[in-house]
Amino acid sequence: MKQRSDWRNETLVEGFLQSLIQDARCYFIDYRLVSKHTVYELTKEFSAKDIHGGGNFFVIHTCLRLEIYSFSGELNMPHRGFATLEGEMAIRRMLSLMVGTQSEIIGETEVLGQIKNAIANSASLGLLTKTTFWDLLATIDLAENLRTEYNINCTENYSTIGAEIFDNLVSSDGEVLSVIGSGYMAEFFFRTLRKAKTSKIYWINRNVRKAKKVQKIIQELDQCDITHLSIDECRGALETSDFIFAAYKNGDQMFADCDVSKAKAVVDVSYPPLFADKCNRNFLSINNTFFERYVNHPVSKVSLLECEQKIDLLLGL
Repeated sequence: MKQRSDWRNETLVEGFLQSLIQDARCYFIDYRLVSKHTVYELTKEFSAKDIHGGGNFFVIHTCLRLEIYSFSGELNMPHRGFATLEGEMAIRRMLSLMVGTQSEIIGETEVLGQIKNAIANSASLGLLTKTTFWDLLATIDLAENLRTEYNINCTENYSTIGAEIFDNLVSSDGEVLSVIGSGYMAEFFFRTLRKAKTSKIYWINRNVRKAKKVQKIIQELDQCDITHLSIDECRGALETSDFIFAAYKNGDQMFADCDVSKAKAVVDVSYPPLFADKCNRNFLSINNTFFERYVNHPVSKVSLLECEQKIDLLLGL
């Protein structure tokens, strides 16, 4: 029987992948490992400053996961609950995460952007060596090529699905819409929305100035009647809205006592949700809804399998 090292030399493992594999560690906790609530509770106080034992790593932290990728061996993790992978399996997870096969909506593109930002942030803080940084950029290129080759690019996400739900539930024009948040989720929602059905939009955010700045780059909103409100002054608008979309960070049950029963639907993709579970007869949240079932053009199962097999081959598994 061939030794593992001999067998690996006969595979398609690229030099940059070999370089990353050598001392790779992945520490992760995600929505598949434990409940989403537990992910939130275990990671809400996390800070990269708590990590000791090496300075060659990056962190990706979203509502569904916290993952630390180290490329200089073992880290001293102060938090409990993390699963650990090493070597090829650590890089395999990172690559599959980039490709989108670890996402709740398979193939969604947001996670790749989040990883790019995480790597850039670590590099700017001096937490990645130059060699590792360039190896990671090459891995991102590889992930993008795999997405293209196997058509693992789903243009739908929580926000586009929310806009479609609005379109399906709101049959008449002139409805009042409230949107909470000003991040990329809100931007996706606005770009997908059929504006003719809205007579008024309340755009609610902690930082009103930021929301106004985002509005300027969304051409689809040029003809819309928009009023910007802060979190502290929005309850009246919420209680009179026909439809509410929320994508807001760190707002755990912020509007649990708000009466939004008048709305035709409340779509809350924040985690934890901003609204109470029984706030509306049509309340959809990450807690109670399989949003992936609303995807109109899901990734092919065959393409997904072939892509996963290609990743294994690339890593000599």
